[in-house]
Amino acid sequence: MRSLFVSIVAALCFCLVPGPIPAQGQSLRQISGQVVIGGEPAPAGLPVLLTIVTRQDSSANGNFPVARALTDAAGKFVFEHLEVVGSANGKEIFALSAHFPAYQDGLVTVDLREFAAQKVTLALKPELDSPESPEPKARKTEDRPAKNAAGRQPKNPEARAAFERASESLFSRHDASASLKDLKQVTKIDPWFGPGYLLMGLAHMQLQNWSEAQWAFEEVTKVEPANAEAYLGFGSALNEQQSYAAAQKALEQCLELRTDYAEGHYELARSLWGQGKLDAAAGHARRALEINNGYSGPHALMGNIYLQQEDPEAALTEFQEYVRMDPQGSLAPAAKEVIVKLKALLGEK
Repeated sequence: MRSLFVSIVAALCFCLVPGPIPAQGQSLRQISGQVVIGGEPAPAGLPVLLTIVTRQDSSANGNFPVARALTDAAGKFVFEHLEVVGSANGKEIFALSAHFPAYQDGLVTVDLREFAAQKVTLALKPELDSPESPEPKARKTEDRPAKNAAGRQPKNPEARAAFERASESLFSRHDASASLKDLKQVTKIDPWFGPGYLLMGLAHMQLQNWSEAQWAFEEVTKVEPANAEAYLGFGSALNEQQSYAAAQKALEQCLELRTDYAEGHYELARSLWGQGKLDAAAGHARRALEINNGYSGPHALMGNIYLQQEDPEAALTEFQEYVRMDPQGSLAPAAKEVIVKLKALLGEK
């Protein structure tokens, strides 16, 4: 049996940020829609937060999110089964919000007190120029920016145009290589522009250039030390290179900045799993699922953890749940093979 466990564990790899899968069964109350960034659909995996508010002109700030969804490849998302949310069986006013570097946070309120289902568009517009942005200069690692560069557009017109082209290449045309050419120009002109390095990291991740992605995300942390997304990317790139101890440090920093970051808990679980810290890894994987129960990746990770703990019944349940939630996911073929082997092991049909 132990040799089978080893072969099954070796057969699996882990995806970075799976997309959301709607809950099963009939939904009595739901909100669906699309996130649009600068007029284009948002990339896959962008978090959308759902908060209960008291009136339609209320802000979500200060209120704890009651649900979280991730955008798919078309920037679309869905919150289902809102009849089980809140104290009024989903007949409430909800605020939906999303954040993306260099863009104003998107916010829209939805009143479900009269209508059971609504569709919305969550539009994010570019930030205005920051008048105090530092002029471009030669960048040194030990330097610190005069002002945090988070959430601003490049001041230089040439850099701004290059950043817009890079965003279009990465998100609209899905051409990471073309995006990188413009992003190199952006960061050369404005070496304090954190979003340029952040998109550079995302582009390298798409191309599976792990070390280059690591460098780009680390650069963001130097100019924007409070950017949780940068530490997430930094840790994820280190995970892909199996530098699990270093990844753990970066991801712990990520979660210090955003304690309710499901992706951060999942990636930290991966780094702990890679170091053989199975109980700690399981705790963070479960926390990721508590924050976002539509997140499929932690189920695959929990399946691997249970395999190493020699609990085939629990492992089977987790892999089946992963396949149910993400039947076309990158791990689905391997997970299906593991399910067949586990059923044979357990004598199931």
